[in-house]
Amino acid sequence: MASGRARATENGMPFHLARCDYNTALGCVCQVLGLLAETVARCPQRCYTIIMQRLRITFSRGPQVKYISHLDITRMWERVFRRAGLPLAYSQGFSPHARISIAAPLATAITADAELLDVELDRRMDPEYAMQCVRQQLPPGFEVREVEEVPAQWRALQAAVRFSEY
Repeated sequence: MASGRARATENGMPFHLARCDYNTALGCVCQVLGLLAETVARCPQRCYTIIMQRLRITFSRGPQVKYISHLDITRMWERVFRRAGLPLAYSQGFSPHARISIAAPLATAITADAELLDVELDRRMDPEYAMQCVRQQLPPGFEVREVEEVPAQWRALQAAVRFSEY
């Protein structure tokens, strides 16, 4: 395959590109799909996936859930999003997982008033509507404070957090 050429998978899912530099590949995918460059993000397997929307959720967790581990909280969010009907974006590869990231994992036995979480969706959705759907599915002890849309080209949430106040 020539450098910079795209080839679709059988079911028409995101394009996998030959070995070419990021800018050539980005232009190729955007030209083929007719999308803006900022809606395309690079994944670790050297393919390019389309992120239609990234939502940043500010949530709190109270004393009744302070002994739940970070991994269990991440799993809980994935279940909440699926039950709420959000169109989650998944990673590609052998075992795809939902593209959810929590900014700074807290130690067990710590409560929080403003934890940050990013979730990537494969279809656009109104942030207010998403917040209403998620609030109905949350277990006791968790509360969604705010949902806002952030641009897909912003750096990762973990890299953007500068400090935490305990």
